[in-house]
Amino acid sequence: MEPMPSLEASWKAALRRLESQLGDDDTDFLFEAGSLDELLSVVEAIQNSEPRLLRRVNFPEGLDSEVEELLSRVDRELNTYRSYGGKEGYDSEADASFSLAASLKRLDAAVSDLEKPVKARIDRLTMHANVCREKYDELKREDSEEEDSTAPDEYRAQPEEPFNIDSVFVDL
Repeated sequence: MEPMPSLEASWKAALRRLESQLGDDDTDFLFEAGSLDELLSVVEAIQNSEPRLLRRVNFPEGLDSEVEELLSRVDRELNTYRSYGGKEGYDSEADASFSLAASLKRLDAAVSDLEKPVKARIDRLTMHANVCREKYDELKREDSEEEDSTAPDEYRAQPEEPFNIDSVFVDL
């Protein structure tokens, strides 16, 4: 049999990436929450192949400070005002919010005693995403109305003149 790879190194690397990203106030965590997904993927892989390692690294109790920082960072991201020049920014923010909410659901599934604090953030992220999506739809409608009103005259519907069948056969 092939020996199992050293999953402890993967665990430590994923945890360091999450801690680094949570501590970096220059990044927009809402849009760059990939380190959380990476850590959760490592947790799932370890649960499926070597669950004793999770007990050895004191999972999930050993992540209390990281989870607390994560939830605090989510709160800060939700309280950040973002203004976009175009509608695509709101669409991207909605996608990012839905994605982070899905990641928090995965975290809640992996760490059972987090239910209430995580559920509140998931609800806020989902509500925020829906507000962003509504703003995107509103701007999209405004753009389409603007395009309709600025269409060149040659593309506008002209009032129909009565069709004269005799004029068709004049040359015959």
